[in-house]
Amino acid sequence: MKKVLFVSYNFPPQLSPESIQASRYVKFLLQYGWVPYVVCADEESMWAGAIDKSMLHLLPSNIKILKVRSFEPRIFMLALRKFLPILLKLPDGRIGWYLPAYKKSLTLLERERFDLIHSRAMCFTSNLIGLKLKKETGLPWVAHFSDPWVDNPYIHYGRLDSYINRKLERAVMERADAIVFVSEEMRQLIMGKYPLEVRRKSTVIPHCYDPELVSHPSSSKKNPKTTFTYTGNFYRIRTPLGLFQAVYSILSKQPEIQDSINIQIVGSMPKNYQDTILKLGIDKVVSVVGTVTYLESLEYIRNADVLLLIDAPSKTPSVFLPLKLVEYAASKKPILGITPLKGASASLVKRLGGVVVSPENTIDIEEGILTLYQRIKSNKMPECLHYDNEIKQYNALNTTKTLAGLFDSVC
Repeated sequence: MKKVLFVSYNFPPQLSPESIQASRYVKFLLQYGWVPYVVCADEESMWAGAIDKSMLHLLPSNIKILKVRSFEPRIFMLALRKFLPILLKLPDGRIGWYLPAYKKSLTLLERERFDLIHSRAMCFTSNLIGLKLKKETGLPWVAHFSDPWVDNPYIHYGRLDSYINRKLERAVMERADAIVFVSEEMRQLIMGKYPLEVRRKSTVIPHCYDPELVSHPSSSKKNPKTTFTYTGNFYRIRTPLGLFQAVYSILSKQPEIQDSINIQIVGSMPKNYQDTILKLGIDKVVSVVGTVTYLESLEYIRNADVLLLIDAPSKTPSVFLPLKLVEYAASKKPILGITPLKGASASLVKRLGGVVVSPENTIDIEEGILTLYQRIKSNKMPECLHYDNEIKQYNALNTTKTLAGLFDSVC
């Protein structure tokens, strides 16, 4: 068995998409000849977010996990956010984890023999740690990107922080032995500015679902109302306002439909959005469940009639492929994708036979809801003939096998 040092700020019991994905690969790598040793942030670090200790039960008991406290005094970090936000973009707000995690990782590499280093971003600080460890040890290094760095359309850099981050990103790309992206669109966006010898090191391994946690739709309960379910949080310009306006329009034209349709938001939502629900008078249709455990979120997916994907608008084809969409796909439920009409998410939803509408077009969102509502009521959902072939590429057993093969090749 070979050993890999797995560097990821996000890891259970943190409750986040990146934490879930990191733990999924750690869980299955053992089957392909790789023993992972995990270096991650502890749950007391400022940016750890929501905690779900039940996620730890999904991991093999013999996995070695080294939790490292991030040096990010809360008052100091909040002051930076208010007065010097540029420092939270060099490369991100987790930079306080860099030195403690690097020192712990280097000590571990000096004490035991490892065959490879694997760092995962989000957050980009993890890849800077991988870069430093590569320079110090010379071990093969595979860097991973769940999101774009300097090319992220939703992060606005100034001249100075853009310059610094571009230099940091280039250093990572040039020194890594292999680079992994979660969508082909993301790979092309990021690697297009690099020479051929750097681009050749890149590959695509998408987000994945755990086949051991997937249940067939027949196991789900029958809802008294046609239930549309969204799982996840809203932040920055990813908002539910287009959905709310569409529901308001539907109820204005067909008030009786409130007795037969339910839209539930499973995740945290800022108070102003909850106020909007009350202001529009759609609270009899739209309900906010709030934050639940990861396994509970899978239960909500399992019991939905239609699953909602809501992305931020984009002027260019979207490169993002959210974890929730992959888990939606595994559930074999109809999907309404409120997402840019071109991009990784739209392409997958269409291949799965779902409906795609722009987050900026309230009329199309309204029509999408009614279309799927009528299909469910009349039991006339179109059959996706290649569904199983489509989703098997997102099965964690397959994606982990690909990642382990990449590890083998760079060693």
